[in-house]
Amino acid sequence: MLDDRFLIEHESTFCEPYRLLYVGSLLDHKGVGILMPVLEKLQSETEIEFKLTIVGDGELRSELKDQAQALDILENVENQGVRLPFSCRHGACTTCAVRVLSGEIYHPEAMGLSPKLHEKGYSLLCVGYPRSDLEVETQDEDEVYELQFGRYFGKGKVRPGIPLDED
Repeated sequence: MLDDRFLIEHESTFCEPYRLLYVGSLLDHKGVGILMPVLEKLQSETEIEFKLTIVGDGELRSELKDQAQALDILENVENQGVRLPFSCRHGACTTCAVRVLSGEIYHPEAMGLSPKLHEKGYSLLCVGYPRSDLEVETQDEDEVYELQFGRYFGKGKVRPGIPLDED
């Protein structure tokens, strides 16, 4: 249910269901964590296309930008209503793997992706943070898993105590 505190009646030349969404000092008084789910719900329940632009300078703008940048790519995409494959959300599997076609992703905790695959342009959305505009291609999890681990399974039985080499 949409929180009525966010809807303020106003005179407008626009037809309904347009309303003014007053953000004001939402960060201090109501919490930004409330705003994002409300906007997502509003967009999913109406056919209205909208864009939220934060204007002004100062501490509030900086805090909002910092909060948005703190979300990984998977969370940002989900906030847009897009559902992509994921499993662990911790960078330990390859379910959310993508190949970066253009742009840069920073992923400090992608333990499920070898440095070699990272060099080839692969990244994990659940622990990736955009450093520029991005174009990515989703990947088949089995294909990425095979690229990363297949060479070990293809060599026969794995013996305990033998470390896997990093080539």
